[in-house]
Amino acid sequence: MIDLVTLRRRASALAVIAVAAVSVPAAAPASAATAVATVPAAAAVEALEEVLPEDVVEDLAAPAAAEVLDALVDPGEGAVVSVAVEGDDGSFAVERVAVEASDAAEVAQVLDELPSVEAAAVDSTMRAIGAVAPPAATAGRATAAATDPRRGEQWGLDALGAEALRAAAAPTAPVVAVVDTGVDGTHEDLAGVVLRGTDYVGAGDGWRDRNGHGTHVAGTVAALVGNGLGGQGVLGRVQVLPVRVLDATGTGYTSDIAEGVAWAADHGADVINLSLGGPESDRVLAAAVAHAVRRGVVVVAAMGNEGLRGSPTSYPAALPEVLGVTALERSLARAPYSSQGSHADLAAPGSGVLSTVPGNRYGGSSGTSMATPHVAAAAAALAAAVPTAAPAEISAALTSTAEDLGAPGRDVATGYGLVDPDEALALLRASTSVLPAAPQRVRVVSTDRRAAVSFSAPSTTSGGGRPTAYELEVRGKGQPVQRPVLPAGTTTWTATGLVNGLGYEVRVRARNAGGAGPWAPTAVARPATTPTAPQRLAVRDGDRSAVVTWAAPASHGGSKITRYEVLVRGKGQEDQRLTTTGGSVTVRGLVNGLGYEVRVTAVNGPGASPAASVVARPRTLPSAPRSVSAAGGSSKSSDRTVTFRWAAPSSHGGAAITGYQVVVRESGTRRDVTLAAPKGATSLTAKGLRNGARYTAVVRAVNAAGVGPDSARTAAAVAR
Repeated sequence: MIDLVTLRRRASALAVIAVAAVSVPAAAPASAATAVATVPAAAAVEALEEVLPEDVVEDLAAPAAAEVLDALVDPGEGAVVSVAVEGDDGSFAVERVAVEASDAAEVAQVLDELPSVEAAAVDSTMRAIGAVAPPAATAGRATAAATDPRRGEQWGLDALGAEALRAAAAPTAPVVAVVDTGVDGTHEDLAGVVLRGTDYVGAGDGWRDRNGHGTHVAGTVAALVGNGLGGQGVLGRVQVLPVRVLDATGTGYTSDIAEGVAWAADHGADVINLSLGGPESDRVLAAAVAHAVRRGVVVVAAMGNEGLRGSPTSYPAALPEVLGVTALERSLARAPYSSQGSHADLAAPGSGVLSTVPGNRYGGSSGTSMATPHVAAAAAALAAAVPTAAPAEISAALTSTAEDLGAPGRDVATGYGLVDPDEALALLRASTSVLPAAPQRVRVVSTDRRAAVSFSAPSTTSGGGRPTAYELEVRGKGQPVQRPVLPAGTTTWTATGLVNGLGYEVRVRARNAGGAGPWAPTAVARPATTPTAPQRLAVRDGDRSAVVTWAAPASHGGSKITRYEVLVRGKGQEDQRLTTTGGSVTVRGLVNGLGYEVRVTAVNGPGASPAASVVARPRTLPSAPRSVSAAGGSSKSSDRTVTFRWAAPSSHGGAAITGYQVVVRESGTRRDVTLAAPKGATSLTAKGLRNGARYTAVVRAVNAAGVGPDSARTAAAVAR
């Protein structure tokens, strides 16, 4: 490992390189500037590869690489950012980077956005969902009794019908991973059951349990049946894979838990039991759970023991792929301590649960931690009986056969109800004999980069089997294919990240443990959104009219523009609404001189765009000036002038008069001289005329629309 001083020195070097990249010589091509500005220096790459995978470092542009490198601290200091990376072969690894605590969230965000990173998060802690009352441990002694002496204390096995389940279970032994404080593999009632696992807290194979929590969980699943010792586990044939991620206090880091989940999935687990949790949703742990489910593993987690303190959401139980388990008392009422929530899936015995304790002892304990392994054992029985069943199918069989305990249907207190493994096993096996029919009434509603898919369950009265899951396929040309799997009770799903305007084929089929049924008829999704606003609006004002023009929007939103809607609004006037398919419209019936707001929207299938607007002010030419006259200059003057006078026109045409034109003509000739007078003028003196000659003129008013008509010609006046 490179020491911190070296890392910081390289971070400084990288910062210099990043700054220097801004000043590329003028002769260098633009592409060179881009390369220098975005690619980290070799020294930075070498330093980062000491703490991050090569693919991740390759994805880091220079500024981001500098940010990460500058935040690094020595291991054991600051905060830890965990990084989940999935290999091309489907492997899952978690890397840990020690950074300054103040920079941790930002570094996690930078890494999380890289294409080579599955997820990144600031490492936090989780705890074993501790027992409400500590186990009262008693020694277990070998006895010649034909049955296990403490079986009568295990009311939870009676509630689940453990004996009937064992009789119906498959002969193969499923593997339940206990991701916890470790498992005492030397316990007499777990002899030959505990596999060699792994330890993320210290070195070892998971057989060390200095807390006792993991051993208690393992015994609920797998304590030996009929060996004349202690109690019994739910299953008669099962193996436990211990994964130690929590220390002697029952506390552990989310990065260790995530790595433990992935390790268990990659080392033969059929079911993962997580009797632990915390209030923070961790993206790396969520990615590990998703990896396990993709590997065909059912993940079960405790809801938490905060029922008397508001039931704050606990993760990983709240993750959508996880079966969240609440705890029941002997009366089958929800235990008061058991957390509630909309993500509760199943309930199981959790109060006064007798199980194994390290040191060949036994103890009773209460909590959702104790309820969770009952469900894990049930899921394991189904996984062993129908090895082809997907996690969603096993979950669906468990939830659809649960004994409803509250209001009809799913509720926040007990989910779908008390798990009934025997019924679930029967349903799953029965569903393998007949494939389900195709789903019915597939409907797709396309919106902005999304498509909401809904369908109805297939008919089971026409020879089709009962579905335990649904497979969807959303396929667009040149796009990644989306293939979600939904549990049997879910008949809606929304595809996201689609390309507007592109057609997608949407297919749905039902499946059960026997396989997949036929596809329903293909539906088509064409995501789209409203267009952007029309562009480059312009207006040409006319006499009591205006011609408005525009260009098409920059984006039609993925759906053809069918029309443009034009709203014309002037103070005190009735609104006009016009529709056209082109890029212009003529608005008539306006009042000259009045300002009108003209708003234009583009309309496609999803709806109307934002409006673009322009102001129209209709106008025409002013009328002719009035009362024109001419007067010669004074006989005492030598200027040879004539002064022409007029009054303003009776109408300015709806636009202010900007000036006047005075067209002067010498009598007896056809030569005109046009002189200009400013706005507001009522007279103009023409100078430099021929002495004694007679002159006339016409006057025209000018506004924004142009030059108005000639006035009456003045009488002749003599220049002097």
